[in-house]
Amino acid sequence: MRGQLIFEFVIATLFFLAIVMYTISYLNITVFAFSESHQNSMIRNNAWQISELLVKGQGVWSGSPLEPMELGIAESWPVMNHTRITALDAWCGTRLGEMAALLDVDPEIHGTSIKVYRKTASGEESLADCGSPPNSRPNTMVTRFGVLDTDSSLVRIVVWYW
Repeated sequence: MRGQLIFEFVIATLFFLAIVMYTISYLNITVFAFSESHQNSMIRNNAWQISELLVKGQGVWSGSPLEPMELGIAESWPVMNHTRITALDAWCGTRLGEMAALLDVDPEIHGTSIKVYRKTASGEESLADCGSPPNSRPNTMVTRFGVLDTDSSLVRIVVWYW
């Protein structure tokens, strides 16, 4: 009788450990997948917010040369202001840290890159180049379109966020 109780206890303990191990393994897999999905969604949402700010906001530009206190390159949706795009290109070339601060991006954790292209008969012409995304980190890209105020040509605004 005593041996049977010990055997039943050992079997019950093994079943309990198997159930606990299965539960821990299942949680490890599902929590990781959810965490990765959440991180990808947050990165994509931030890229969309930045692109929305650029294409629908006029920004606050002051000084000579123009420096932004708030980013935005729109004249009125969907018309993009050529002067603001040129000023953005001149300003962000050496001040990527200030650009990140204006966009509320913590440069130690995340980063952003903005490029603006004008569609021409022979292809595309770069109007603004504010950094490049790293190849080593997961990132997302959002492309928005508008019309340039000077000659009504098509403008492509590309925002990367990582």
